Amino acid sequence: MAPETRPAKVSLSSSLTASFPPGQVRKGREGDAVDGIVPGIVITARDTDDVRRLINEARRDRVAIVPAGGATQLDLGNVPRAADVRLNLTGMTRIVERHPEDMVVTVEAGVTLARLQNVLAADGQRLALDPAAPAQATIGGIVAADASGAMAGAFGRPRDLVLGLTAVDGNARLLRVGAKVVKNVAGYDLVRLLVGSRGSLAILTEITLRTHPIPQCSKTLAFRFPSSEALARAVAALGASELEPAAAEFALEPQSESVWLLRAGIEGVAGAIEYQEHRLAELCQRPAAADDDRSRIHPDRDEKLVLATTVPPARAVSVAADLVGELERAGIAARAAGRPADGLIRVFAREAPGQDGVALLDRLAPLAGGRLLLERAPTRLKHGLDVWGPLPPGFDIMRRLKQRFDPDAVLAPGRMVGRL
Repeated sequence: MAPETRPAKVSLSSSLTASFPPGQVRKGREGDAVDGIVPGIVITARDTDDVRRLINEARRDRVAIVPAGGATQLDLGNVPRAADVRLNLTGMTRIVERHPEDMVVTVEAGVTLARLQNVLAADGQRLALDPAAPAQATIGGIVAADASGAMAGAFGRPRDLVLGLTAVDGNARLLRVGAKVVKNVAGYDLVRLLVGSRGSLAILTEITLRTHPIPQCSKTLAFRFPSSEALARAVAALGASELEPAAAEFALEPQSESVWLLRAGIEGVAGAIEYQEHRLAELCQRPAAADDDRSRIHPDRDEKLVLATTVPPARAVSVAADLVGELERAGIAARAAGRPADGLIRVFAREAPGQDGVALLDRLAPLAGGRLLLERAPTRLKHGLDVWGPLPPGFDIMRRLKQRFDPDAVLAPGRMVGRL
């Protein structure tokens, strides 16, 4: 059943726009649409006060806000019930504080990952995250989506690197949470609660992060295999070994010459690099091949369908192969990539299923253990289902949290699990 949606109910003449200078407000355009819904207006916030002011007025007028940064993660989520205002945080670009001696940095939400990496490099440091499109992806968006790449197995996801947050919830309350404020009065770890909440509970405005030193040497290796079984054996051997690559991913690319691929990023001093390369070749029982250093775990721009699931790492390669095989039997060419460390799998296709799309997803879900996340799909397909899959066991708690942090449902209404 298609979710109920409504067109935008604000415009440039709305009273809500009077609180912002003309340069921060414009009419929504097709390129601003969220799942086909064009916002009435787009507001670019310059600071946390702008965000609080907008949320206060949105509550008064029952206006729906969809926050956005570089929009690299905006595909993920249910079709919103409404998207009256798109709030762009790309105007919040200050590096607030740097403490190289403590390996800590605080930035505003609109700072891009690429810019932050350049700033940190001056101190010989980096943020150990590798999500897609670093030149466009903002720190606020990365943290709000808990977005990560092949480095997550060694360094963790954003939720493991965030030390503190400043945010504004749906009540327009200013929240400052972090290492010195482990839990609030309700007993929740607010940092972990807000990381990955995709702006549905609060809009992140400042983020404090732990950094890591830039290694002396680094190298990316690729090992190619004749079958998924051979790849699975190598992944199992790597998992049981003493090695901890800085980044690791496997890929199944039936449309390329190298169908089965294990890609590993290794770091350290020169001697350690040599040892790791030799040891990886032993574990994989083959020499390393040259690699173009392009991560396979992120979608290409022209891939219209992206599915994701997490399974026990020992089953990751076989599940990925099963999902690709089922799509190809349905006439859809697909590829897959995954992380050996935690069993994350993504499946990508340049075309999406037609009228039988929901039925096809129903056939795919059991192969993934019953839960399959629809990270990217045409709006017509998303209208027929909940992209997050079946309701999780803790859904009642999630509903109560939404009511507590956003009682008027002004923040990204309908986009999260169960259309919260």
